[in-house]
Amino acid sequence: RTVNRGSVLYMALEEHPDTVIDSFKMLGLPIDSSLLIHTGRAGAEEIPELEQIIREREPAMVVIDTVGRLRPRNLDMSDYSSTGEWIETFMYMAHESKTCILVLHHDNKEGRNSLGYDAVNSVLGSTVVGATVDQLISIRRNRNGQRAFQTIGRFGDIPETGFELDRETQRLHLTGTRHEQAT
Repeated sequence: RTVNRGSVLYMALEEHPDTVIDSFKMLGLPIDSSLLIHTGRAGAEEIPELEQIIREREPAMVVIDTVGRLRPRNLDMSDYSSTGEWIETFMYMAHESKTCILVLHHDNKEGRNSLGYDAVNSVLGSTVVGATVDQLISIRRNRNGQRAFQTIGRFGDIPETGFELDRETQRLHLTGTRHEQAT
């Protein structure tokens, strides 16, 4: 799809800086002024600073890997109300700044390999996380070991579609929807 080119802030909150830079280089992405990288620790107390960076730099996209690292330490992720208040911060930040904010989050352990997988109900913590985001992109490993993704949300749904990773090039190759693979 056609996209508006712009700077990207990538927050790798669980990775070593060299790993992140090497990954971008392997993908052929130039490490230049349009790619801002933050690695290392961050917590909920840094959210106001993130909002300020978005206001000042106006990035086209912010990637937070993983958003759980920015939660308040005392947040009970299964509590609908307080988790909703926390995750809504990122939704409103995106809407008010017109910056795409991609937050990576984990599935709960029961949902990952379950039959009848439901992406919204399988998000770690309260269902408010999956229900709040504009578009939920779920990536998981099926019971047969194949990786698949699907989307659910305000911008239309994509059915569960398999993909494989080419380890040499680090590129993804689609293998088809579950329906296409069954026929």
